[in-house]
Amino acid sequence: MRAEFGDRLVINDAVDTEGDLEVIEILAEQVDSEGNTIVDHSVFVVDAHGTVVGGDEIITFETPDGEVIMSQLGDDGDMHLVDRSQRPGTGSSS
Repeated sequence: MRAEFGDRLVINDAVDTEGDLEVIEILAEQVDSEGNTIVDHSVFVVDAHGTVVGGDEIITFETPDGEVIMSQLGDDGDMHLVDRSQRPGTGSSS
């Protein structure tokens, strides 16, 4: 999402040559009462006025038995399944 070229910042085809765009990253982790771990990783780009001009969000959900579900924010504003897997060495065998 972020690429730097010398003194320019390029984000989603927008070039910031005056340094008025800022990248803000937020990482939140929580374990619920059932032992599920939820990690919310958000990255936002804001202009000098505090207006969000771009962003991305990935939520990872891991159950106590090792099932991992990852969703990402789509262009439509909804979360979409990116990956669903079992952490190696966990879970029940059939």
